[in-house]
Amino acid sequence: MLRQQAEERRRIFENSQDLITVMDSRGFLVQVSPSCHAILGYRPGEIIGRSGKDFIHPDDLERSREEMRAARRGKRSRLSDTRVFHKDGHAVPLSWLGTWSEPAQRFFFVGRDMTETLQAQQTLRESEQLARGIIETALDAFVQMNESGRVTDWNNQAEAI
Repeated sequence: MLRQQAEERRRIFENSQDLITVMDSRGFLVQVSPSCHAILGYRPGEIIGRSGKDFIHPDDLERSREEMRAARRGKRSRLSDTRVFHKDGHAVPLSWLGTWSEPAQRFFFVGRDMTETLQAQQTLRESEQLARGIIETALDAFVQMNESGRVTDWNNQAEAI
């Protein structure tokens, strides 16, 4: 039974698309999932033994330290989004979940790459701004109503008419 559980955990670790890291009490990486290569450009062996602070964007470092201290005191398992440097130097936004294990004296983190999500949000904002610009400069009147027939918005041309 223990052997099966260990094999299941190994498979999860080896096949996760999210970045899984294990750090010692001083913040040094002791284990890193293979997904590190796809997300950050590093093979696990290139970063094991290094300090996590070597990879965290300087603007996010102090907040990350505070959250790790809080995790050691048993508070919060979700950490803020943190930018982590890719091997080529660009910052990768990761959304973290983490916990401290007192018996193991280790931090366990799972980081999800938020690059595509943030790009999709930016594209949506730009699309909404473009649509708003078209509506505001249209020569036709535009009136928006909700499902109960109440007017919720209109453009300048509708106001003029």
